[in-house]
Amino acid sequence: MTKRVLMESSNSQSAVGFYQSDLNPAIGLPAGGHDPHPVMSGFYDRLYAKSISLLGNGTRVVITSVDLVGVSKELCDDVREEISKLYGIPSENVIILATHTHSAPETNCWGIRWFYPTKFEADLLEFQRNLKESIIWSITQAIRSEKPLDSLSFSRATIPGLYTNRNDPNREIDDTVESLLLKSGDPRRKCLVFNQHNHPTILGLRNTSYSAEFPGTIARRLEETSDILQSNCVTGACGDVSIRQVLGNEFSDQRIYQNILKYGSTIADSITRSLEHPTDEIRGLDGLRAKSKVVRLKLKSHPTLDEAESLAEELQKQSSDEVDRLRRELGLYGMKMWIQTLKINDLSFPDSVEMEFGAVYFGDDREFVLVWAPGEILSKTGLGLKKISRYKHTFLSGYGNGYLGYFATPESHRNLEYEANFTPLSEEAYFEIEKTFTDFVQE
Repeated sequence: MTKRVLMESSNSQSAVGFYQSDLNPAIGLPAGGHDPHPVMSGFYDRLYAKSISLLGNGTRVVITSVDLVGVSKELCDDVREEISKLYGIPSENVIILATHTHSAPETNCWGIRWFYPTKFEADLLEFQRNLKESIIWSITQAIRSEKPLDSLSFSRATIPGLYTNRNDPNREIDDTVESLLLKSGDPRRKCLVFNQHNHPTILGLRNTSYSAEFPGTIARRLEETSDILQSNCVTGACGDVSIRQVLGNEFSDQRIYQNILKYGSTIADSITRSLEHPTDEIRGLDGLRAKSKVVRLKLKSHPTLDEAESLAEELQKQSSDEVDRLRRELGLYGMKMWIQTLKINDLSFPDSVEMEFGAVYFGDDREFVLVWAPGEILSKTGLGLKKISRYKHTFLSGYGNGYLGYFATPESHRNLEYEANFTPLSEEAYFEIEKTFTDFVQE
C-alpha cells in the first residue's frame, strides 16, 4: 500500500477538515447495548461516522465520532494502523469515539468474550467490514478537505432537569454542554464538537428503528439554525446518568422518538445561545499533540456464580419506594448480566486486560485537553477530574478506541449498583483508571 504523507504549506499554519460518512446498516440487524437485542426493521434517522482532522505546527490529529454503542478495540486498532500507513499519522493521533446510541447495530465491542447473537453473525461481520471502510473513508475525506483555520472558540451551556443519576436522582451530575466551534475557509464553513454527559438512550427495548438518538437531533438542529455543516458529539461522564428516573424504565410509554426530538432540540438551542457568547476565542492550534498510555486493569475474580446468584436474590427484594425500586431493578439486571457472562466465559475471566487511554492537547497556556477512555465514566469521576484539571477547557470522552464496560466507583461497588454489577473490571482497577485520568489533566 502506498504511503501518502500530506503536509501543510507552512509549519505555523493551522488547518481543519471534516467529513461525515453514512454507515447505512442493513435492515434486520440486532441493536447493541440491549439484552435481549431488539431487531431493527427501519430508520428514524441516519447513522454516521463523522471525522475532524486538525493540523497544527506539523502535527495532525484525527477525531472521529461514530453513531454506535461502542467500537471494538480490534476494529479501532485496524483503522488506526491503516490511517497511519496511508498518511504517516501516529496511531495515538487517531481517536475513534462512539456516541453510545443503543439504537444502532451490535458491534461486539467488548474486549472480552460477551454476548453475540450467533444467528446474526454473518450479517454483523459484514456490517463490521463496512463500518471499518466507512470510518476510513470519513477520515480520508476529512484530511483531504483541510482548509486554513480562521478561528476556534469555546462556549458553555447548562441544561438542568433533563437527566438524573439513574441510581439516585439527588446525586450531582454534570449538566453542562461545552462546545468547540471551528471556522475555516468562509463564513459557512463551520464544524462543532460538543461534549455532553447524558446517556443517549431515550429509546427503550420496544424500539425497532435505527437512530443516532438525541445527538443526531442536535446535529440536524444546529445545521438548520446555526449554519454548522457538521457537529460531532463527544459523550462524556454519563455512565450512571440517564432519563430512567425521568421518563421511566426500558418499557415506559415515554421512551419514544418524540422525546428524542424534544431533548435534542432543547440541547441544540442551548448550544446555539451559548455560541453567541463564547468564553474563549483563539486563532490557531499551537501546541497540538496527542498522547496515549496502555494500562493493565485487574478484572473481577468475584463474585463466583453462586455468589452472583445469591446477590441477585438479595436485589430481587421489592421496595415500596419508587426510586429504590428502580435502583434495585437496575442492580438486578446488572447482576443477571454478570451471571450470564460468567457462564459464557466458563465461569472465569482472565486476571487482567490491557486497554489504551489517551488525550489531545492544544494551546500555549494550557488551553484545551480532551481525555478519552475505553469505557463508561461515571459522573462523580468526571466532575472530580474537571475540578482538578489544569486546563481552561477539559473535554471528557468515554467509548474511545474500544470498550470495556463501566468504570464503577467504590461507592457503586458498595451499593451493588448496576454499573458495578455489570462491569468486568474490579474495584481495584478503578484506582488505576483514576490515576491515569489525573495524570492526563494535570500534565
